[in-house]
Amino acid sequence: MKKIGLFIKNNYMRMLILLLSNFMVAGGASFCFLNYKSNGFSGILTGGVSGFTLIINQIFHTNLEFVATILTWVLYLIGVLCLGKKFAIQTLISAILFPGFLFLFKLPIFDSIQKSFNTLDPILNSALGGICMGTGSGLVYRIDGSTGGFDVPPIIINKFFKIKLSILFFIQDGLLVVLALIAHFNLNQVVVGLVSVLMCSTFVEITQVAGQKCYVAEIISDKYEEINQAILNQLERGTTLFEAYGGYTGQNKKVIRVMISKKQYHELMTIVNHIDPTAFMSLQTANAVFGDGFRDFKNQ
Repeated sequence: MKKIGLFIKNNYMRMLILLLSNFMVAGGASFCFLNYKSNGFSGILTGGVSGFTLIINQIFHTNLEFVATILTWVLYLIGVLCLGKKFAIQTLISAILFPGFLFLFKLPIFDSIQKSFNTLDPILNSALGGICMGTGSGLVYRIDGSTGGFDVPPIIINKFFKIKLSILFFIQDGLLVVLALIAHFNLNQVVVGLVSVLMCSTFVEITQVAGQKCYVAEIISDKYEEINQAILNQLERGTTLFEAYGGYTGQNKKVIRVMISKKQYHELMTIVNHIDPTAFMSLQTANAVFGDGFRDFKNQ
């Protein structure tokens, strides 16, 4: 019992993220795609397990939630074989929560919510579902987890070829939606489905890097010593000093390089402007910075 309590204490935030992310993914899948019925649509195409489930249902007329559950567990087992025990442990909770939420959202208590989604235009509904599923998936990837299902093939490819997950998801889900034409979905349904794929891949990318972006600033000033000291004291950031040769002036100048968080941007601007309004400063965006004062390598 003590070991279980310690595990929960050390991983409660991860558990909450998994719960929230699967709630969002399953909610988008259920309300926006699997059970949407309006404007001539009986379900809206999308990528992943939800899209494949609709294609299977179009051919065999099966129970949507049952097919989604079977697909989730088959792909989970493939992931375990290819990605090992770490994947198995991290994804097991999602493999349970996602199908569970799908069955939960089919209960009569959620009928009024489904009716509200059915009033939406198909394209708007598709975009909203893509945002929900992309955001939920992105939250899981931030903690190095997986929602299982059709996450598995891209994660396997990413492991061996290091291609960005958002690109892999867009290609996989896009192909899945286009292949729906074989199951006699019309072009209008396919185009609406591609909207969800685009929104999903976009919000996977946004959610993965949200709050992680930092600035790399390079400052050239004759008062570099004062600026450097102010950065060390006020921002508590380490700096790197190096010498640059001016191609136009032919003079040697000291350059200060410092990495700061987004919230320190205005404070840095104030420091430089106060000490030397004539200083030259450039800023570049870094999606992630690892090391002391920034992200831990273990949480990448």
